[in-house]
Amino acid sequence: MEVYRDYRAIHHCPSAYFQELLNHYLTHIDGWKRRWEMEDNFKRNAMQEQADIICIETPSIYFQRTEIKGVIWIWAYDTNIEIFNITPLIGNHLSPSEYNYIIEVFDGEIIRKIAKDVDIEVRLSKPYFDMEDCIGREGLEALELFSRTSNRSTGNTHHSDFKKWAHFIFIVFRQGRKLSADYLRGWLIEDGWSDDMANSLSLDYEYSIQLLSEYEDY
Repeated sequence: MEVYRDYRAIHHCPSAYFQELLNHYLTHIDGWKRRWEMEDNFKRNAMQEQADIICIETPSIYFQRTEIKGVIWIWAYDTNIEIFNITPLIGNHLSPSEYNYIIEVFDGEIIRKIAKDVDIEVRLSKPYFDMEDCIGREGLEALELFSRTSNRSTGNTHHSDFKKWAHFIFIVFRQGRKLSADYLRGWLIEDGWSDDMANSLSLDYEYSIQLLSEYEDY
């Protein structure tokens, strides 16, 4: 399952100097620009005037014959920068492939040029999510059993389907696995479930894990 990648760059220089270099390249490479007014608005609306936010508008980028353009939102702290969102300027949604491509272009055209002046270590998560890596073989087998033998119009409401669902929940909880509701939802959709049913099941999963955790601490 393709997912939105996490991007972090660790630079070995003072934050002020890094941003000086960043601003230099943004003003000398066509199409890129820093959106100071969006940074100020974010800080005011979030009531974090001291927060160090960097907001960068991309040029028009062509990905698989489609024009994409966005605003990259970055946290800057200590010797780190971290992309926490990219909002589209064309259309109202970026697919994981489009989002990840913008990150790759930003890294190649901006960060790699800054890396000529200072040492930078880039940490970029995988573009694909492996369910087995997250919940283990036993958990994946339980999820696949539920997904591929249950009634997809009723989800986990039928008694026999609920037992399979509960078995999956108990495995994930007992083994202390960390699976987000969003990733579960994406996996279910990719496995053929409708958006509405996948959303309902992922919310049910999140609630069940929270309830079991509360019960254990009770």
